[in-house]
Amino acid sequence: MRVALVSHELRSDATLRLRSHARGLASALARAGLEVEVFTLEACTRRRLTQRRRQVPVKGADKALGVTSVAVDGSETASELAAAFGAFLDREHPAVCHFESIAAFGPSILGEARERELPTVYCARDPWPAHDQLTLTLPDLAPFELGDCEAEARGVVAREMCPSAPGGGGGPVNPGERVLLRLLLHGDAADLAARPELEARISAARERVQADRAHKRSVLSTVDRRFAASRMLARQLSATVGRAFTPRLPGVEPVALRPGEPEVEGTRSSLLFMGSSCPLEGLDLLLDALRELLATPGREAPGLRVVLEATDPARDSALALRAEALGVEFECRRSALDASRALGGADALVFPARWGQFAPASVRLAQASGLPVIAASIPGLEEFLSPASSILVEPGDVGQLAGALASLAHRTGHLEELRAAASQRAVAQAGGGALKGLDAEAREWLQTYEELAASRPAPGADDGPRHVQEFRAELAEVGRASFGELFGRVELGLEQLRGAFGLTEDTASLMARAIARGGPLADRVADAGEGALEGLPLVGDSLEEEGRLVPRPRPCGLGIAEPAEDAAEDAAEDPAGREQLALGRGADPAHGTGVQA
Repeated sequence: MRVALVSHELRSDATLRLRSHARGLASALARAGLEVEVFTLEACTRRRLTQRRRQVPVKGADKALGVTSVAVDGSETASELAAAFGAFLDREHPAVCHFESIAAFGPSILGEARERELPTVYCARDPWPAHDQLTLTLPDLAPFELGDCEAEARGVVAREMCPSAPGGGGGPVNPGERVLLRLLLHGDAADLAARPELEARISAARERVQADRAHKRSVLSTVDRRFAASRMLARQLSATVGRAFTPRLPGVEPVALRPGEPEVEGTRSSLLFMGSSCPLEGLDLLLDALRELLATPGREAPGLRVVLEATDPARDSALALRAEALGVEFECRRSALDASRALGGADALVFPARWGQFAPASVRLAQASGLPVIAASIPGLEEFLSPASSILVEPGDVGQLAGALASLAHRTGHLEELRAAASQRAVAQAGGGALKGLDAEAREWLQTYEELAASRPAPGADDGPRHVQEFRAELAEVGRASFGELFGRVELGLEQLRGAFGLTEDTASLMARAIARGGPLADRVADAGEGALEGLPLVGDSLEEEGRLVPRPRPCGLGIAEPAEDAAEDAAEDPAGREQLALGRGADPAHGTGVQA
């Protein structure tokens, strides 16, 4: 079964971000035996909206991921992205479409799959189905409940009128914008009435928010199955959007812990913060609590290590300076974070998030590793934590957090009890429930896909003689084939002709000559010139060279492209290379390799 997995972000260097979950899930689906075609966005120097397809190997799977990325520059519209996705579907012909993080695409992309009568699933990793943004502009991180259109409208106006506010957090630099922000955050009807121009902007923003919500609700109603990344998020979205969402917790990669320093009872403990510098995750609160603890005579503090995934350079650097002044070990990585190394040397995880966390990966990784957790008592965290293996503090309460740190300052008493309970829970729930792995999640999705495929209406009985029925079945199979499979058949046919007639030319050269001699595609380009390139269903299937189309290069083992002619010459000189050229998956113009039909 071929699955189209749609996510606006597909990153291998982001271990903890839930919206980066698609990369791990795609690999797990491939290990489960599915053909996975990923559709994603890529900020690059290519011409905007052009598509590039590459193959990404998957460890432990005999099938690579097909990844199609659309070049974006920030000016693209939702309709343009939806059209690009429609071209992708027409090329790859998936059996089911799985939508993950689609906020950057907009809701219109869901309609492309329904127009082609494809089964669809959507899993919400954030509150996007209800709100594009769930917090007003910082500095005070004022959250609002799902369904509060007034608060979202004020947030929209704040982002428009406070351009000096950093996108990732922090208050506006401009003093006038700070005053305006506080008015938008806390002003009542009388305050806004004194600023009629501001009241008018909020009213217009409210109408846009309501229209967007209605459009989302309409499009989401056409999706066959809707899921959410946590029970709390599923409940909230079901109530707010008016469409049923089923909780399906995301899996996490198994972590093999690396041993840290030898544990000696009564010695100073080592706590870990693992996440990002995003203000919602509360690292600044943790540093405030540690500073308060160190400044209090007679109180002892545990050791603290901070491991961050880089997000905002200025904010990361500012927190690094604060941490170093407190004697905190600080590491900020711009490559993939080594969770096993970080967790292996820790006695407990500290995650004092302010609010709005849904199935945070760092908490679930710590639980799967048998580590206790100190966290804020917010619904998105409480549903994953056990009272026997965790300590909960009030969100934003620095004093309570400092007290929790002090209670775990040494490897004795309370800490040992928490660790024992956490270890027992990790063993009891290994591979399932809140601690399930990515492969277990992939099996859940596979069952969902199969149920959707089985529920599709069966085609009507074919009339006519048996040979006509067989021809119709073969024609339908060809119609469902992707471009890659079709080119694989062409390559196989040319290979058979080459052997039957004793031709000396290699298969790749024969294919290139056949395409170059003409056909609808060549005629279209020749007649319309450079303008024809804009209307092609997939510009990424070929390379643009001086106003004409030439076959794309094939990828080498490391993902570095080499010309198709050079690849064919290498294969002709090496028998093993000829076999690989014939049996490689996905022969399409983007790869130059084929699969036996």
